[in-house]
Amino acid sequence: MGIPAGYQERFGDKYQDFRIARLDEFVTLLKQWPRARAFVEIKHASLKTHGAARVVDIVMNAIRPVATQCVLISFDYDALAYTREHYGIPLGWVLPECSETNQSRAVELGPAYLFCNRKRLPPETEPLWPGPWQWAIYTVNDASEAKAYLDRGVQLIETNVIRELLSASGTGQAEHD
Repeated sequence: MGIPAGYQERFGDKYQDFRIARLDEFVTLLKQWPRARAFVEIKHASLKTHGAARVVDIVMNAIRPVATQCVLISFDYDALAYTREHYGIPLGWVLPECSETNQSRAVELGPAYLFCNRKRLPPETEPLWPGPWQWAIYTVNDASEAKAYLDRGVQLIETNVIRELLSASGTGQAEHD
């Protein structure tokens, strides 16, 4: 049956019949797209229930056939540190907040990506933290706002309105399929 993918607060009943793929189904799908890159997020609820090492080990075992196409992401720093220590997979840290402490932790962890809610970014007058990572900002649904973040040095934008942003940018969808 699977876990429901709908998010009624945001989408109403639009996706109520969709289900989130199991990891084995995801692996089968990703194998069909060898040039695709997938962000695999480990959620807090799983970590709280089962512990970081166990959850990371289970996820890594499940995605092993496509691990070179995956980036493991989480809000949980300890889960990512465990992953760094035991697996050779790129990481993405979802920042709980932009602070000096988290900047130091990001430098120590050295993730490939730093994800940040656009509302939690440092003020526009402050530069984004330099490092080996790419900045990924969520959720941006306005084209002018997306452009401002890109101009500021953000490399990736997460959006709920990809067609609208691509259309506004003048970029054809065929280039991104």
